[in-house]
Amino acid sequence: MDTVSTPARDRPGPAPVSLSWREPPGMIGLSLINFLLGLITFGIYYFWGKTEVRRRLWNAVRVNGDPLEYTGTGKELLLGFLLVFLLLVLPATLYVVAGVILFGPQSPLLDLFMLPLYVAGAYLFGVAVFRARRYRLRRTRWRGIRGTMEGSPWRFGWTWLITAVIALLSLGLATPWRNVKLARRLTNASRFGTRRFTLAATAGPLYGPFLPFWLSVAIALVGFGYAIYSLFLGDGPLTATATATALIAGLLSIPLFVRYKVREMNYLAAHTTFGDVRFTLSARTGGLIGLYVGNWLIYALSFAILTPLVQTRLMRYFVTRLSVNGTLDAAAIRPPADRLEKTGEGLAESFDIDAF
Repeated sequence: MDTVSTPARDRPGPAPVSLSWREPPGMIGLSLINFLLGLITFGIYYFWGKTEVRRRLWNAVRVNGDPLEYTGTGKELLLGFLLVFLLLVLPATLYVVAGVILFGPQSPLLDLFMLPLYVAGAYLFGVAVFRARRYRLRRTRWRGIRGTMEGSPWRFGWTWLITAVIALLSLGLATPWRNVKLARRLTNASRFGTRRFTLAATAGPLYGPFLPFWLSVAIALVGFGYAIYSLFLGDGPLTATATATALIAGLLSIPLFVRYKVREMNYLAAHTTFGDVRFTLSARTGGLIGLYVGNWLIYALSFAILTPLVQTRLMRYFVTRLSVNGTLDAAAIRPPADRLEKTGEGLAESFDIDAF
């Protein structure tokens, strides 16, 4: 059970909900401090630096004027990473070394030997996604109430793996269906206090923006495949045309992919509810491309030192474009009864899947 359960201080009864952003102070200075202390401690301070970045970013998000609070610790993140390293990363490394010794680095049997490791990695990736989200929700408080998630990360791992296989067998055409299914599982398992989030969405409306992206990728792959075949096995007269077509289609697939992801994010937000509260996300293709290009330049030119600034820009973009409509009886929300884990999301750290 929680040791802190400060009651919400709202008056009973539904009230409108507002979401706002207050710029966190000193993110450039924090970036430099995290970098220097990381060097001095040979990387160990990374977990405490990440915790401080989260505290400032969470505090920048205001719900009805009150900030979110991040209660995780650097020690939890470090212990989680060490646990995963000892139980998973180290055994996996030894498994790979054993395969190379037994079969040789060029043996086709090595690929067969590595197959169980690939499958296990895909499965554990899904487990990591669930556990990372659950950890962040459980370490997020607003007016004394924290979030949580119900359900099993191990079961979600199977959903992640099976839907990935289906998407692969469908040559990618099942991707919108898979994304919506996974989003439903994660959202419907999420709670704030005793109240649940709900996502009621189907994949059908997403195929309109998805198919142009899928076709551009298909044309690019076929074109490059033909060009490579002609280059090594013959002198096809259409080699130059195929190469040019593939290159154009490949370049076009980038904005088409961002366009699809924007439609997907906006669509999922519009079909998410929290009691009587509804959400509207107004992300735009051009704005998102500009954000990611700018973030990449900051990240690359600073040699990753300004990562906290990149994370700030990313969170600001989505918070300031997310509208909240409806009313909420905050006083009626009670703290969840589940226990907090003692370690952080070490599995997510191992797969490097956490944006914040």
